[in-house]
Amino acid sequence: MTTVATIATSHYWLEMDIPRQAVFPSDPEKAALEQQPQLDSSNGFLAPLAVQSAQDNRWKRRGRFLKGFFAGVLLFFGLKMLAGDVMYHLATRTRGGCNHGHQVLSVDWLNEDTSYAPGEFPIPPDLTVDHCAEWPEAPEPHHPHHPHHPHDLDEPEALDEHDPHQHQFSQWNAFKLPVSSDFLFLVSRGSWSTGAVEIGQSDEPGDEVLVNVTTYYRHPHVLEHAQVCQLKRQGNEVGVGVFSTNPPHRRPPHRHHRLPVWFRINVTLPSGTEESPLDLKSFATSLGIFPHSVGDLAKTVRFGNLELKAAVAPISVKSVIAKKAVVETSSGSIEGNFATSSSLKLSTANAHIKANASFFALSLGEAIVKNANGAIVGNFSTKDRLVLSTANAPILVNLTLVNTDEDTPTEVKLDTAHGIINGNLTLYSIGSDSTSPTSNPGGSFKISAHNAAGPITLLTPQAPVNSTINLKADTALGSVDVQMHPTFEGRFSVQNTLGKIQVGLDDENVEDPDERGRKRVLNFGKVGRSTTGKVYWGEETGVRGEVKVDTTLADVNLRL
Repeated sequence: MTTVATIATSHYWLEMDIPRQAVFPSDPEKAALEQQPQLDSSNGFLAPLAVQSAQDNRWKRRGRFLKGFFAGVLLFFGLKMLAGDVMYHLATRTRGGCNHGHQVLSVDWLNEDTSYAPGEFPIPPDLTVDHCAEWPEAPEPHHPHHPHHPHDLDEPEALDEHDPHQHQFSQWNAFKLPVSSDFLFLVSRGSWSTGAVEIGQSDEPGDEVLVNVTTYYRHPHVLEHAQVCQLKRQGNEVGVGVFSTNPPHRRPPHRHHRLPVWFRINVTLPSGTEESPLDLKSFATSLGIFPHSVGDLAKTVRFGNLELKAAVAPISVKSVIAKKAVVETSSGSIEGNFATSSSLKLSTANAHIKANASFFALSLGEAIVKNANGAIVGNFSTKDRLVLSTANAPILVNLTLVNTDEDTPTEVKLDTAHGIINGNLTLYSIGSDSTSPTSNPGGSFKISAHNAAGPITLLTPQAPVNSTINLKADTALGSVDVQMHPTFEGRFSVQNTLGKIQVGLDDENVEDPDERGRKRVLNFGKVGRSTTGKVYWGEETGVRGEVKVDTTLADVNLRL
């Protein structure tokens, strides 16, 4: 099934299809909501700018035009130089991370406090070179019909479809890494070390991971500044690295500004089956400007620790299963299907995160999804703690919370500013003697949504009988719409400044969810700017949960 999410904000439109891969266990507690509420887009456009009066003096207009023209030219070249500096520093200073052993991989697994002399390859001192690729002395163009003339690069038939930068030469090297390694890794360092990485799986069994690196380059002398090496680290840890020295000029004057060298890394894992998946203890990438593409691996591969890190590049994952997973980039999107048994972290900035994230074992853990200036969209589930955080962008999600211990609430936090928060909450409980979350009573849940300036909508179409739900939603300059499931019993408090407050039963004729024939009772009163009260079934026997809503200069609608 596919959920289509359309987000309207005052700055842009974002429309995403969220495919739900049928690769994760289909236990009832992980059923995502099928109905996604549509957002009101009536105010989704900026007001038109006022048109300047046409009575200005003609010569003044010409003067302003010339000033604006030259200012625009200077701004264009200034931004171009700044972009070059940014890309240079990102490529040279990008750091990745994983840690030794079987803990969550950290950002400082490579000791990179070392400075490198001009012309020295920036190989982190924690790594030992096993062997490096041997470059050909007299490379041939990778198209057999073209000699070594640079102008041949412009002819379409000379280009490699796998090389987006249209280099004239290519060199292919293969590396083999033992599957039994405690830690498998890919690393890149250096201002010219850019490319793309693909991770997939073979149909053939084996005990080695194949890493094929194709090096595309514009001229033979470029290879003097590049290395591709098989590396070792302490213990049983092996990997492949791509390195380049600092170029003789910070921005070499290459024709059409194409990079002089570009690397394509293809990682092929041995086959596995659903009955006997391939087990990898730890796998990590610490790559710079390398877009990541990971195949559909969830059915046939089990990662212990998985860490994918890039910079200024997107990361796309069809599906993976891991005990712990970390996916980080900057100014690049993150998309994919992730299932973890312990913890998950997704982090980027200035780009969207579109994900389906779930668990596959009854173990505790947390999921953290952080963004800045980018939307968070998808389906997320947790049994411990889930944090979704961004700024200047919307959060539009389906959330499934499963509680296994009433003394420890399952928690979710939603946080943004100047964006929309729209969440559907499905709550389940799994007791020690029950495996049917759709009918098991009880459970404890803690839900909070904070928006610095924007609307909040939280809908709860599923919650267990006799559950304890504590929900807090606060914003400013934005409306709040909260709908609790009829099983909710407890206090509520709504505070508003210069806005309307509406509190009522969502359905006055709703039947007792515990099938005891009780009537739904709602009592509330108004004190100053606050409306407080209680809702329960039959006779009041105590307070189990609480709802708090707070906003300013906007309306509140609480349905119980």
